[in-house]
Amino acid sequence: MLSLEKLNHRRSQAESAMEPIPPLGRTEHVAAPIAEQNHPELLAPLFLIGYSQLNPRSVPMSPLLLLLASVPAASPDVKVPPGFSISVYADNPLAPDIYTMTIDDAGRVLVAGRGYVRVLVDDNGDGVADRAIDLIDGLKDGPMGLLAEGESLYVVSEGGLQRYRGYNGKDKLKQPPETLIKLKTSGEHDAHMIRRGPDGWLYLLCGNSAGVSKETIVGQRSPVKEPVAGALLRISLDGKEIEVVVDGFRNPYSFDFNLDGEPFCSDSDNERCVGLPWYEPCLS
Repeated sequence: MLSLEKLNHRRSQAESAMEPIPPLGRTEHVAAPIAEQNHPELLAPLFLIGYSQLNPRSVPMSPLLLLLASVPAASPDVKVPPGFSISVYADNPLAPDIYTMTIDDAGRVLVAGRGYVRVLVDDNGDGVADRAIDLIDGLKDGPMGLLAEGESLYVVSEGGLQRYRGYNGKDKLKQPPETLIKLKTSGEHDAHMIRRGPDGWLYLLCGNSAGVSKETIVGQRSPVKEPVAGALLRISLDGKEIEVVVDGFRNPYSFDFNLDGEPFCSDSDNERCVGLPWYEPCLS
């Protein structure tokens, strides 16, 4: 078992031969091949966190919170608040190097990484995934956004926001996808998370390299007319209207809505300030 100190030492050793590894706790992927070949403990297992008011020490209950963390499996360094418990739901080889995840209407866990989108299946209900069902063949890279609704699976990959039909959580998708928006995908600063908003519209979060511009906008009501850098897109139910709700981001990866229906997120800070006597904060 690796301690946090030993893990950080391993990470510093790897950095000389690979691209920088994201800090612990971020949901971005560790993409460098050397990490996969020589340091499998750096790959992110999928942790399952449960909460029970009646019995805080019991096996995690539904509803479940799922957490992606770049830490070793069952690490004693993972701390949770009183009343919560934590266990590994899936690790290699079922869920290697996870980029993103979502939960469908039936409570099934979907994950995506380089070259795959799959459903993790817990056959015996013990809180540990026993097998995986691959949903899509032939992906060139890893999706960074997933949304499963009814028979539709939205995937942010392959050059845009793709909609696959025929999703049931049990079988491989057979129909080719429909491209709703063409954007840059699968890069660190490209298009990321997709969610359904409380207003019924789709919301797509994009980094500053995704290629969002005034040509992306379809319709007359967009609050932002000439977007700059990263942006949050709003897409109508029929896909015929595309608006930019907010722009000016560097590289936000995930977002959510509060109880009033307002979107919120945290942007990535500016690494160019590292080692300088000042700090340039990120947007949030």
